[in-house]
Formats: sequence, C-alpha cells, structure tokens
Amino acid sequence: MKTGILFNDFTKNDKNYHLMKTMNSKVLNKSDELCAFILNVSQKLIKTEFAYTNISDVAHFNGGLLIATSLDTADAMLKTSVNSKKCLYLWDMEWLGQRTVYKGVKKLLSDDRIKIICRSQLQADIIKNNYNVDVDGIEEEFNLENIHAICETV
Repeated sequence: MKTGILFNDFTKNDKNYHLMKTMNSKVLNKSDELCAFILNVSQKLIKTEFAYTNISDVAHFNGGLLIATSLDTADAMLKTSVNSKKCLYLWDMEWLGQRTVYKGVKKLLSDDRIKIICRSQLQADIIKNNYNVDVDGIEEEFNLENIHAICETV
C-alpha cells in the first residue's frame, strides 16, 4: 500500500508519537511504501524509519492514499492536483478550542474529494451535529489497513 501521511510538524504530542510509532512498525515489518509530509519543519519526536519531506513535495505523490492529520494539512492536500485518494484522519478536534471560521471548517469537512475518518462515535456525532457532515468511518487506533479499507469502500 502506497501511503503518504501529512503532519503539521513532528513536535511532542500524543498524536505524533502514536502515528510515528505506527508508521515505524509498518515500515520495519512490511514492504509498504510509506512516507510523511511535514507542513512546519521541526525536530523529530522519535527516530523515524520512514522517509519524510516538506509538504511541497506532496505534488509528486501520485497513486496511493494521502492521509491528512489536521485541518491545515487537509487544506494543503486539497490544494494539490495529485491523482491520489485523499482522507482526513481526525485524532482530535483541535479547532474546537480555538478561534476558527465556521464556514471554512464546514467547507473542508464537506468537500467530496476527501474521506473523513475519526477516532470515535462521539467525534462523529459532534461533526454531524455541528457541521451536518457524516463521517465515512471510525478507526480508533490508526490502523492503516482499516483506513485503506474505509477509503476503498466508501
């Protein structure tokens, strides 16, 4: 499976640690093509066994699946014209505690070019109640096989 995962940065937080750890284990145990694209260059949280580069190189990622991990990376992903499936994996809803433009978030979550996957039914309900958008799937543990399956069937 060819997969590109878009990060805001590699700074210390639970999401980055879990996603990077999962990516490292996939690269070490299988021959999957797996890479990361970073919006803001920063120091790495843990040693990486996968390739990573600046988000500007996402324009050369054709085929496979691109997984954004935040609204900012989803916005950057949608601005490219690559021939890849596109998915937004919502680890948390970081925008709820910040000043955001409702219409901008709704437009992003409603975009037909992107599949929305969240971690829990509660998150799915919040998205449905606030933005009138149904998520495409729920995946609690960032299992890449399950994410690929959700993006294939929906």
